[in-house]
Amino acid sequence: KKAENNTLIVGNEEEAKVGSFLVTDLSFINEKQIGKVEIKVRIRHLGELHVAEVTFNEDNANVNLKNKVFGLAPGQSCVFYSDNGQVIGGGIIS
Repeated sequence: KKAENNTLIVGNEEEAKVGSFLVTDLSFINEKQIGKVEIKVRIRHLGELHVAEVTFNEDNANVNLKNKVFGLAPGQSCVFYSDNGQVIGGGIIS
């Protein structure tokens, strides 16, 4: 759905999968992250963890998932996890 022009796009399940997205409104538990890292991300409350290459910039993060996911939508939260499963931080998918 493209809210800006009130358009609904219809396709098959594979076309609805997303492999990369931008995260804004970042918050970090300890120190701010900058640079490119391979970590795990969660995009739904209690959803599975996904391996991703994340590039942390000054104001946002570019997330490239190893495997595409279905049903990703702007406004959902994205939480970043370290290798040992601890929360690094998170933000809002835009």
